[in-house]
Amino acid sequence: MKALKSKIIRDKSGEEQIAEIGMLGGKHEFSQTQDLHQLVVDSLGPDEKEFLLPKSESYFQKMFKGEAGYTIGVKINDQLVAKSVITLPKSGDLENGLEGIRTPVENDKIAVFESDVVHPDWRGLGLNKWMTAYREQVARDLGKTNVLSQIYYNNIANIHAHMKNGMQIIDAIYYPEDNAPIFYLNGNLYSVEENWDCGRHGISIISIDAGFDEFRELIDQGLIGINVEARNIIFCCQRQMAYQRSA
Repeated sequence: MKALKSKIIRDKSGEEQIAEIGMLGGKHEFSQTQDLHQLVVDSLGPDEKEFLLPKSESYFQKMFKGEAGYTIGVKINDQLVAKSVITLPKSGDLENGLEGIRTPVENDKIAVFESDVVHPDWRGLGLNKWMTAYREQVARDLGKTNVLSQIYYNNIANIHAHMKNGMQIIDAIYYPEDNAPIFYLNGNLYSVEENWDCGRHGISIISIDAGFDEFRELIDQGLIGINVEARNIIFCCQRQMAYQRSA
């Protein structure tokens, strides 16, 4: 594991443990990543399995080689207990780019955060938040200004968590791999929009149960998702932001 940082955390029994975070690489850590991903998939209930978007083995291999991004991992006692990916799309790169997705800046200024998993025994200890902060620093160091996250549209808890960190829903698409309905959320690495003047710019409140195409229609009308209340998502007209679909 490279670019290592560490801190002490308390496990669920109250025991102190040394956790280490860094970029993963090599055959052994690749195998650990695959095993952790499968363990998490197996631990999910039938309605939760769709929350993890499918990724091919070649996708993870490219992340390990640094060809299109990096895999971030958290280890405790040399056991991989959490992992996530930062993808670095490029303009004109059809496989790793964001063609067809509304984006606030050029692709070269964007990092995509995806494939977050935490071992069931180590959830609720802030590891996901730690990985996010680590990836944000990596993105800044690489000259990125914005972060996009892919989230299954019915994963309301995850959407809410991202919005609490200043992210907004800017697009809704059917994922190419399996036609899964997903939201793209955008966050700026250097500023957070906190005061939405929706009174002058229009507001819509849509239940997550209304159906995915309802959200797609709102976004096509120029609205973005800014907050969650219960199972409702609040959409507001964007101010001066020009989100355009990439050609």
